[in-house]
Amino acid sequence: MKRFKNLLVGVDLSTADRFVGDDVAPTGQVALDRALELATQNSARVTLQFVLEVSERARYLIEQANNGVLDEAREILERRAEPFRAAGLEVECVVGIGRVWLDLIHRVLRHGHDLVIIGTRRHGSLEQYFLGTTGTKLFRKCPCPVWVVKAHDGNQLRSVLVANDLEPVSDKAMELGCSLADMHQAELHVLHALVQPREAEVLATVVATERPDEDFHGLAKQQIAAQLARISPAAEPHVHVVEGQADAVIVEHLQKYNIDLMVMGTVSRTGIPGLVVGNTAERLLPRINCSLLAIKPDGFVSPIHE
Repeated sequence: MKRFKNLLVGVDLSTADRFVGDDVAPTGQVALDRALELATQNSARVTLQFVLEVSERARYLIEQANNGVLDEAREILERRAEPFRAAGLEVECVVGIGRVWLDLIHRVLRHGHDLVIIGTRRHGSLEQYFLGTTGTKLFRKCPCPVWVVKAHDGNQLRSVLVANDLEPVSDKAMELGCSLADMHQAELHVLHALVQPREAEVLATVVATERPDEDFHGLAKQQIAAQLARISPAAEPHVHVVEGQADAVIVEHLQKYNIDLMVMGTVSRTGIPGLVVGNTAERLLPRINCSLLAIKPDGFVSPIHE
């Protein structure tokens, strides 16, 4: 986990009836706790960012009235920053008006953040809408890993699942999943959904074989074993290689093993910057109850410009 040295935490201070409230949603507090853990372990810098997302007319009225909404938000963030400063960490508080996902990405591009952590928002039946506009767009367009914390995620991670598609990005997902499981002494699961015919192409590349009668279950387990041997996790992981569509297989195993955090890569095969095809992470986000850490492949370029 030493790779994360510059964390960005999106903090939601809005409530159903107020632009800014003094409390933080339970998922928002868990996001802050996660950031404090990682920053303490890595001596990382931390930025807490609140973006007030309102209509253009509301934005105009707020700016014209100068009623102190953003000043209040900054004061609240400064209080949330106290545990970080007490731990001797460098922390900055940033507030503004705009679109949450876009402002977070702009901040990543300008300041080189290497991890974004956000909690799911707390607007009741509208939660899935906000997941669609914030979490999904971050998965598609943010250049660094994104950790979306859901309410199921408590102070202690008890179980971590790495969804491993055997693409190159899975090496990074495996490394992070193993590190987090080690940090929390959590049970570690590694899952690969075996889907043909693309499976033959991927596994043939990985193990340098093109035999059509090859045992793809065995090849998948062989590649996963090689990844684990390079990482050497503290505890023996549970490896699952299962035939079926990735979405269905993942949801089944998340429920079966009561997973707290899933780690997976996002995949882009189009050659077009920012266009992610077959992104299982964004399809799963509204359907799962655990937190999700999504990793971008090497060479990913965000379509958003500073």
